[in-house]
Amino acid sequence: RRTTSDHPDTQCFFLVREDGSEEDFSYHKCVNAIFPPPPPDHKRPRGDAGAGPGGEKKAKAEVEYTKGLVLIIEGATLDPAAAKGVRETLSSQYGPCKYVDAVPEQPIVYARFADAEGIGKAKEGLKELEGTPVTLSVMEGAEEKEYYEKIVAGSNDRQKGRGGGRGRGRGRGRG
Repeated sequence: RRTTSDHPDTQCFFLVREDGSEEDFSYHKCVNAIFPPPPPDHKRPRGDAGAGPGGEKKAKAEVEYTKGLVLIIEGATLDPAAAKGVRETLSSQYGPCKYVDAVPEQPIVYARFADAEGIGKAKEGLKELEGTPVTLSVMEGAEEKEYYEKIVAGSNDRQKGRGGGRGRGRGRGRG
């Protein structure tokens, strides 16, 4: 491998034959001849992460969820910090409650149950929440679909800022 006067800024390999003749070659060109790179029209532009081949937008994936598992509890204003305790109480009395979401400054609480049995028991037995009488209804239709889409959108937003670092935490590996 050496530089040539024909191409002073590059280095290439030379094949030296027994008769003394030389021929230069590039291994990159040899590899590209065997495994050609994809044509440039298949590359997706960096600025449009949602585009598929050819630049068209991908269809938004349908959010999957089990219908009828979100209980709307109206009448009780709940501090968001108390939501974990309410979730534990609902789980112990009625069945697995996965999440409790208190709407700030409004008398609405959403309780998402793991199964239909739990939500059925809660509808029958829950009459008050933290000492306040409540009315109950099961979220349905477009409202339910929108609720789950917001959950997925919030999850995606939180994941955007993760990763990509070098993992220099806890003082390890610096040296």
